[in-house]
Amino acid sequence: MYDSYRIIAFTPAGRRRYLSILVPYIMRDIRRGLIDEWQLWVNTLNKKDVAYIEMLGRNYPQISIRYGENIIKENIRKHLFMPQFFKHITDISTIYIHFDDDTVYVHQNAVESLLRYRIENPEFFIVLGNMVNNAIISYIQQQRGVLTEEYGKVSYHMHDRLTMFSDPKFTHAVHNLFFKKYENNNLMDYFFDSWALKNINSDCSASFFAVFGKDLKLVGDKMKSVPEKWFVWKYPKMIGKSNAICGNALVCHYDFLLEETDILQRYRRLMLWEIFCNVIED
Repeated sequence: MYDSYRIIAFTPAGRRRYLSILVPYIMRDIRRGLIDEWQLWVNTLNKKDVAYIEMLGRNYPQISIRYGENIIKENIRKHLFMPQFFKHITDISTIYIHFDDDTVYVHQNAVESLLRYRIENPEFFIVLGNMVNNAIISYIQQQRGVLTEEYGKVSYHMHDRLTMFSDPKFTHAVHNLFFKKYENNNLMDYFFDSWALKNINSDCSASFFAVFGKDLKLVGDKMKSVPEKWFVWKYPKMIGKSNAICGNALVCHYDFLLEETDILQRYRRLMLWEIFCNVIED
């Protein structure tokens, strides 16, 4: 419980190579009392990935596994199956926190900062975290001077071509800058107060966010599909709300068509250091 709210994290899960990095971060925050339950929504037909997810459910009582009612076919876009899962996250006394399964770093204060901002700002539909490797937030960080324009200038659009679909050099640079900031104890450079999102072009890819169950309940059966544009724009419009970014809730999002490099293994080593070597004082 946090400030009288039950806190449930949820992740559409299907990629063991990423999820295995996220698991220790979530379990850390469960142990700290910030998260009460973690729902893993099985979103794959890969047998090894499914077996890994089911193993997590057996080994950790705080993890619950959710299966869709329809069989996912590999040639069908997986987000079309997401609405059937949202029936699990409409309790009006709960705050739900979404993590993409390729969230590969979670700052020790990220969840609590997100929750605090969520509760103090109920006028927003979803409150997003400060996500490294995200189009809108890369734009914000360029404007703040944290990111340079060496590999191009980011536009104020959730589907910015540079950050999502263009030269992977930019994505590599974003991750390498994070590692440099971490190693030099300068992660505070990323932090900012907050940023209100007002229109479709400025709405933000939603890999890490918090939402009230009571707001999801208002959307109800209108949730026919869940591409991000709908979730971050159309659904808030239905209930007369906008979204915001909490600049103190720092995470890293791995995959935008990233080439095979050592970056994922560097995040894995960082997780081992953060969880097993770096003592957190609560």
